[in-house]
Amino acid sequence: MLNRMSEVETRARTVLVTGASRGIGEATARYFLDRGWSVAAAMRTPGASHLAPSNRLRLYEMDVTSAPSVTAAVEAAIADFGRIDVVVNNAGLCLVGALEEMTEADDRLIMDTNVLGAMRVSRAVLPHMRACGGGRIINVSSVCGQMTLPLYSAYCASKWALEGFAESLAFETRRSGIKVKIVQPAVHKTGSFAGQIAGRAARTAHPDHAAFSDGVLQRMAAVERSAPGPEAVAKAIHHAATDRWPRLRYPVGSRGILLARRMMPSALFVRVVRRILNAW
Repeated sequence: MLNRMSEVETRARTVLVTGASRGIGEATARYFLDRGWSVAAAMRTPGASHLAPSNRLRLYEMDVTSAPSVTAAVEAAIADFGRIDVVVNNAGLCLVGALEEMTEADDRLIMDTNVLGAMRVSRAVLPHMRACGGGRIINVSSVCGQMTLPLYSAYCASKWALEGFAESLAFETRRSGIKVKIVQPAVHKTGSFAGQIAGRAARTAHPDHAAFSDGVLQRMAAVERSAPGPEAVAKAIHHAATDRWPRLRYPVGSRGILLARRMMPSALFVRVVRRILNAW
């Protein structure tokens, strides 16, 4: 019995991180690895990753919009590491633009990735975690999970939905010793904003929104340039993975604005956001 307890205590815990090829996902994989964890880094294109595989870090191909892909990656990670203690639902997509510049296909892809993707991964790991006697599912939301920004209507909708999903799931999994957490980053410098701008440039601009959009995006670019890197978010995710306090949400650089969102009258808060982003 003592030998078995010692084996459990010394075994490296395993975290599965989705969307681990860059940005917050890559920083999270590195942060956990540096702290002795085994890391299953899941991504659509492992060949493009800057992460170097080792005995404690392995790369898995996973497209969260495909249930077979999710199942295959989860099963492979369990086979390689023996178990998964923590899942970080980080894979996400953000397309920027006025609603009339976006297509229904754009909207569907955002929801499929940001919401249904997290559901697919959670559904795939829950039986395993239950059999292991517990685990944690950490959902990377956003400051946009409880407030909104112009030009991000589909993205905001997906993050509000993700938070609703996570909060509801927490009720269901508590009896099995599986804790659900939500991490809420504000703007961080991850390189994703450049991709958002490039994606918008590839679409046809709506004439009624062109000047408004350009003004807002200039302000957003300034915010992004002065933002911290993704390491702060990785640290918060690790905290959520190890915290013993029964806490659901972990703001990262967003505590002040989310508090203002709750405390200020809605009309006043919207006016403040409009002024900050030149959204007149």
